[in-house]
Amino acid sequence: MAFQIMNKKFAILGDVILDEYYSGNAYRLSPEAPVPIISNPLKSSKLGGAANVALNLSSLGATVHIYGIVGNDLNAKAVEDELAAIKIKAFFLKSKKSPTITKKRYIANDSHILRCDYEKPFQLEDSTNLELKLIDNLNKYNYDGVIISDYDKGTFHSQSELIKKIKDFDEKILIYVDPKKDSWKCYSYADFITPNILEFKKNFKDLPYKEGATKAYNNLNIQNILLTKSENGMTLFSLGKEKLSIKPINKKIVDVTGAGDTVLASFAYKFLITKNTDESMRFANKLAGDACMHIGTYSPMNYENKKQKKIVFTNGCFDFIHLGHMEYLKKASMLGDYLIVGLNSDVSVKKLKGPSRPVNNETFRKKMLLKLEYVNEVIIFNEETPLELIKKINPDILAKGGDYIAEKIIGYDFVTKNGGVVAILDFLEGYSTTNIINSKES
Repeated sequence: MAFQIMNKKFAILGDVILDEYYSGNAYRLSPEAPVPIISNPLKSSKLGGAANVALNLSSLGATVHIYGIVGNDLNAKAVEDELAAIKIKAFFLKSKKSPTITKKRYIANDSHILRCDYEKPFQLEDSTNLELKLIDNLNKYNYDGVIISDYDKGTFHSQSELIKKIKDFDEKILIYVDPKKDSWKCYSYADFITPNILEFKKNFKDLPYKEGATKAYNNLNIQNILLTKSENGMTLFSLGKEKLSIKPINKKIVDVTGAGDTVLASFAYKFLITKNTDESMRFANKLAGDACMHIGTYSPMNYENKKQKKIVFTNGCFDFIHLGHMEYLKKASMLGDYLIVGLNSDVSVKKLKGPSRPVNNETFRKKMLLKLEYVNEVIIFNEETPLELIKKINPDILAKGGDYIAEKIIGYDFVTKNGGVVAILDFLEGYSTTNIINSKES
């Protein structure tokens, strides 16, 4: 496999959100009310809003800086820690009066049943100072693109003034907008805007898509509109005219949470490299389809943009990171140049190990793995086996620890048929997660 990386630099300014998930199985209804009882729900957290856009861009290989407002609370620290773990530089203002925007989702049997939002509009002075910080840093960091991720939560003071200042500084900087405002006047002179159907109709009422796009170009000088239409795919309008419509690649939609973030990030990244809207649109369509196959926000990888390196893949639950794990992962990393660890999600571990596992949630387990210098990347997967993830990554080397028979390892057929190899590594004796748990219980 040949890999090529294009190190584009993005600034993302927008509403930073922490998504929390409480997942479990529901076998009966509550006697107090006709609602399901979730047994022993597992808590996990993921980056949402502008932070999810940043995560997607970073996973594609871009250098990313994020500007946002958070509260002076533990949820802000959770966001900061997660961003730091994936080497995204954050310029956050800490609000004294508003909390970090947090969405709590309750999931029973892989289906959403409730969402609770915790938020309070940010102060005008915070929004103004944040925008000034971005403008001050334009010269220092030489960004290729700026993304305005507007969830209409109060992060922005004046989007139109911000866009004008960026263009006055350097008209070559491309500006991409995810719009939530009812009026798009504040997004005038943006290069690209990526609304869904509801956001489009909020602004243009009952106007047909083509007429609305023409109006946006003529009245607001919005150059391009990438309209996402859920199960009907996407349509690109350029200079007020319909340019291309495509159908979704993936019909197996599990969850659309964060799919718009993936479209925005993947399109912006690809266009900066290719300057081709059609190619960028198809790329975004594919990655958004991948994202919709997973519960919660998900950042699909563009492995074709990795450096010219040999990729090693392994997987596991890694509930407790012990010396045996560390030695095994170090050996795996020495087989190639770039080690990717597939990590079973909390839901996946529960299915494999029983209701008492995992002891540590997926966010914590991912952070601990990333602290190991020889682990380059960690990807959480929900399935019981990593086969779909292996197919997506197409590694040069599939590594597994223990006394397995190579031909019986999940992914063996796929990897070997595509020219890769399967390596079985010895475990360091005397270490196991089960023994650690049993010793703590005894």
